Amino acid sequence: MQDAAKRIFFKDRTYRRVVQSAIQDGDRAGAVLAVLRANNVNLKLHDARLLVETVMSTPDCRFIPEFNWTFEATSIWNAMFAIAKPE
Repeated sequence: MQDAAKRIFFKDRTYRRVVQSAIQDGDRAGAVLAVLRANNVNLKLHDARLLVETVMSTPDCRFIPEFNWTFEATSIWNAMFAIAKPE
């Protein structure tokens, strides 16, 4: 069945097309397709739910960062990021 799946362009690869390509017996193909659909796992949905649960369970710890340093603009910085002066 893996070879059948490899021959199908990934955007067109569905359970039905792979099974029809790999199994010629219609009854067996139907049974295999039913098993595949019954055991389908939507990994993107599972991952999204895990992400939402993780974000919601994360404590709300806001803070104001301390800026105890001073930015020293070098001549290279000034040359690279100089604001164009109007003429």
